[in-house]
Amino acid sequence: MDFGDQIRDLRQGEGLTQEQLAQRLMVTRQAVSNWERGSNLPDIETLIRIATTFDVSLDRLILGREGNGRMDEKIKTNGAQDARDAHGGAESGKLAEKLIRDGSEGRRARTNMATVAIGCALMVMGALCAFVKVNSVEYVDAAGVLHESFFLVPMAWAFFLAGLLTVVAAGVSRLVRASRERRG
Repeated sequence: MDFGDQIRDLRQGEGLTQEQLAQRLMVTRQAVSNWERGSNLPDIETLIRIATTFDVSLDRLILGREGNGRMDEKIKTNGAQDARDAHGGAESGKLAEKLIRDGSEGRRARTNMATVAIGCALMVMGALCAFVKVNSVEYVDAAGVLHESFFLVPMAWAFFLAGLLTVVAAGVSRLVRASRERRG
């Protein structure tokens, strides 16, 4: 039984219309219709709401029946192809692949955002070092020794360039990934 048939059976078993289910799940009626026709699949948050609404396990919802503990290990080790092989359903494998892809895309986005934040913080530290250098007092003491905080200049440049390189590297990484996704 594919995912769309499961949703339809669960919905009809509760005596709900597509509109009523959509309201409970906080989605549109068209989304429910698309799931039932198999033209689209819900994201993980919506899957959790569906499982809670119908009081079914995620294993049953995603795989079409109760899974076993080895399933999680197979998906982690070998990906969604083993999920299809183990449970014999292309639809469950398709949903498992979508969930894995959504999870890894979210992880990549968080990593990219953290990288950019670190780069920006480094550039701010560089700007602060430059600000302190410009506003610090420089003087020559009675012994003729110049007192200045010259070390702040290379520190400012180092922080700023490290931050700039970090932000540029994150951007290039994102562009390369987008280019690969467009190619296939």
